Amino acid sequence: MDKSEIEGIAKELIAEIAAEWEDTQTAYKSEDDGIVVFTFVTNTDYGASTFNYNPLAHAVQVVESFEDDLAKLRDGVKATILGLVNNAGGFFSDALSSLPYAAPLDSMRREFGTEFHNNFQRNFARFTFGVLEKQLKQRLNLDTNATTKIIKNRRAFDDNEALNAILDLAPNPTIYGVAKKLGKTRGAVRNWLESKGCKKPNEVVEMIKKKKSTSDMAT
Repeated sequence: MDKSEIEGIAKELIAEIAAEWEDTQTAYKSEDDGIVVFTFVTNTDYGASTFNYNPLAHAVQVVESFEDDLAKLRDGVKATILGLVNNAGGFFSDALSSLPYAAPLDSMRREFGTEFHNNFQRNFARFTFGVLEKQLKQRLNLDTNATTKIIKNRRAFDDNEALNAILDLAPNPTIYGVAKKLGKTRGAVRNWLESKGCKKPNEVVEMIKKKKSTSDMAT
């Protein structure tokens, strides 16, 4: 898929989300020249702050990451983009509530550099990062066990494991299928393919066949 096709699919999925979106006073959509923008409002005692989110750039990244399996996983891709939109307002609200902590920290950084010179500065920095981390974990409903599992899943795998997974999924192995078979991320499988000079699992199979054919001819 070329860039224009990927962008077209991303726009199509955003348009579907917009058509199903129910506007409220604090979360509503608008469209300008074919571009859908979602506006989120955070109210305080002293007035409202608004955040306009154009999800297209992020949606394109999502479509790119699933392009090999888009036909099968279209609903999942759409759900992922919807997740971006649903969370945008919350992250904006979190950012606003973090400003009273982040602003003094930034001021100290500008004055003293990246190395703080006393316990108060170091403890304040530690406290600030703790607040931000807590907000992020609450927003994403994260726990340390889940994070540990993700890190373990990034363990390197050898060529034989990858090849066996590809052959098990023949004749139509996909990056998503291989990743699921190995219990790894699609990114890890892509990196392995790139290390072999390939973009798709089938290309590895063809490469092995050619090498075998060349070897047979030599003998």
